[in-house]
Amino acid sequence: MKHRIILAIAATLALMLLMGWAGECDYTEQTILHMSQHDYDKARQALIEINNAEPTDSQIAHWWTEHNRKR
Repeated sequence: MKHRIILAIAATLALMLLMGWAGECDYTEQTILHMSQHDYDKARQALIEINNAEPTDSQIAHWWTEHNRKR
């Protein structure tokens, strides 16, 4: 009985992590698809200057969203 409960909890946690990862991938893809090439390059360059490393698409998407909110 305990084994089934532990297995159910582990499966639920795995599903939640998988859905979170899929949501992050979708967010990144949709954000980048709606950016112009100029915006993408601008965000990429800003992150390179901040981190001295090539940013991931996820980092670019989040940076762009944070710095381009409609006011």
